[in-house]
Amino acid sequence: MRQCVCHDTLDLVSAPGYPSAIHVFALTHSRRIVCQRLSWLISVSLDRRLRRLHHISRQGMSDFGSKSLRTDAEAYSAAFEAKDQLGGFIGAKCVSLSDSECLYEYEVSSNHFNPNGLLHGGALFTAMDSSQGMLIHYILGSEFEYGVTGTATIRYEKPVKIGQVLIRTFLDRRDGRKYFIRSIATQQDQIVATLDEIWIAIATV
Repeated sequence: MRQCVCHDTLDLVSAPGYPSAIHVFALTHSRRIVCQRLSWLISVSLDRRLRRLHHISRQGMSDFGSKSLRTDAEAYSAAFEAKDQLGGFIGAKCVSLSDSECLYEYEVSSNHFNPNGLLHGGALFTAMDSSQGMLIHYILGSEFEYGVTGTATIRYEKPVKIGQVLIRTFLDRRDGRKYFIRSIATQQDQIVATLDEIWIAIATV
């Protein structure tokens, strides 16, 4: 939400989340010019923020995506979980990891329920997506630096309540840079959800 408020002869623009350069511009130009240029200012500022986030992301990926770590499943999974703050926040954790599959555990908490008293679909998706992220970066070819999600299709089979959910993730097939990965979540030996994602491998620059 943008707000333009005239204060004496200066204009104050409140654009939460954007750099203070917009604020400075607003304090040094007329209200008319600020309103004319605001969309352009925000688009430029956002582009800079996205570039910065991309740079930070690549730096973070190098910590656990190095080729040396990919040969040590235990060290790799520990490094990945340390970086996966969202997955860690809900309590999703890796049980085992190999070239063929990744096993995750997710202890469902009532804090993750929707208003109907059932597990929120987004929480389950997060746990399943984390397991896919761990597997893809472990099995990536040496010519690739990291992977990104191209598409994600989740199917909820049964409602989930408090208790442990087991997630088995494996590579279904590969087509060049595309990795087709599938996750199956079960609770009490019953399938509660499946997740199919197409990951796109990004080559080392």
